[in-house]
Amino acid sequence: MPEFVVDFSNTEDFEPLPVALYEMEVKEVQLKSSKTKSEPMLSIKMEVIAGEYVGRSVFTNLMLVGRGLGITKQAFKALQIPGGELDTDDLVGACCTVRLTQNVYKIEDGGDGQTRNRVSAWIDPEKL
Repeated sequence: MPEFVVDFSNTEDFEPLPVALYEMEVKEVQLKSSKTKSEPMLSIKMEVIAGEYVGRSVFTNLMLVGRGLGITKQAFKALQIPGGELDTDDLVGACCTVRLTQNVYKIEDGGDGQTRNRVSAWIDPEKL
């Protein structure tokens, strides 16, 4: 059998980011369907662009219909993107400030027991 070496000496542990405000840039956006109701949503990867945690990634979803649409409206305002007919690429490169918290995905609720960051607030740029 082939042998190989794995060197973890320069590998970072990716613990959740501390609860705080972060300046973020949208790096990737995909149009997907939610798992529970198969409703359209945006799956977004953002990256921290200022401070101690530059380069760290955060993932979030924004619903395009239903009860979650209010949060999507707040996100678009924070990203300074008007509503209407858009392409996912229209969001890439947009910057905003978000409040991150930590959320435990409980096993009894179908999670994996891991603690992950969650975008708890999209900050209106006029209120910064």
